[in-house]
Amino acid sequence: MAFFIFSTTAIAQETGQRDNRTMLAKVQSLDLESVREGVVVHYKPGYKERAEKLGPLLNDAIQFFKKELGITQQFHLALVDSLDWIQISSSPYGLPHVSGMNDEDPPVAVLPVSGEGTVYDFMVSLDNNFSKNLRQRIQNTGYSWEEISGTMVDLVSLHELGHVYKNAYGIGEPALWFNEFMANYFSYLYMFQQRPELAEIWDITGHAIQEGFEPQYHTLEDFEKRYVKVGVGNYAWYQSAFEMKANPLVEKYGLSFVKRMKEVFPNGVGKIASEKVLEELETNYPGFQEWAQVFKRQ
Repeated sequence: MAFFIFSTTAIAQETGQRDNRTMLAKVQSLDLESVREGVVVHYKPGYKERAEKLGPLLNDAIQFFKKELGITQQFHLALVDSLDWIQISSSPYGLPHVSGMNDEDPPVAVLPVSGEGTVYDFMVSLDNNFSKNLRQRIQNTGYSWEEISGTMVDLVSLHELGHVYKNAYGIGEPALWFNEFMANYFSYLYMFQQRPELAEIWDITGHAIQEGFEPQYHTLEDFEKRYVKVGVGNYAWYQSAFEMKANPLVEKYGLSFVKRMKEVFPNGVGKIASEKVLEELETNYPGFQEWAQVFKRQ
């Protein structure tokens, strides 16, 4: 599971037969080059510069979590174009996702070969709906909104890595939304402590979605039932809402929140009703119930 998921092949879509190969095996069957930057980046020929940009970023995050959590984690990144995308994934082109969570099925994050696709297009479309304060924050970065939107697609790779470390560290999944919330927490934890300029861009994009998009679905029950089927924009809205809570918690509690979540929701905890999850979070970190009102609007 990830920021945008589903990882079946086009063949499976057409024939109804599931492709049981690991995502790594699917990626390795494509005509891609690769470079090892700590992580292994598989990329379409002609995009080595992008591979050499994202590889070290992910490797730096891996080294950060190795130091802080004592976990050594392998990770692959695949940068593919639209034609290769449909050979390994059933999700629309440009919806980043991760598959694989163990040594037998190594985690592989799949991203568009360049800052393009459905997520990028959605982000760019929000440009006319920002407050004066948000526009000032965007201007202060020195980048255009289009450049920030492209960077945001790149940074989703850290969210995917967050899923991997959440599982590897032993935090369970009492609810789908909690799983996504924690992936955001892990990714922002790294950015805030090691790459504050990227943390600012990530936070800006979250606020931009909250300001610029009106969701059709907004309850946690909708998210649990429909998940990514709420649609690209609506799913991004949920993710940005999770970020609005995760980011300030990172800034206040850092790694201690992660350690507490392992105690509260350990691996194997099983599914728990959203209200019960919120009650447990509220007990440990007051403010969750107030935050959750955004999902109860009329």
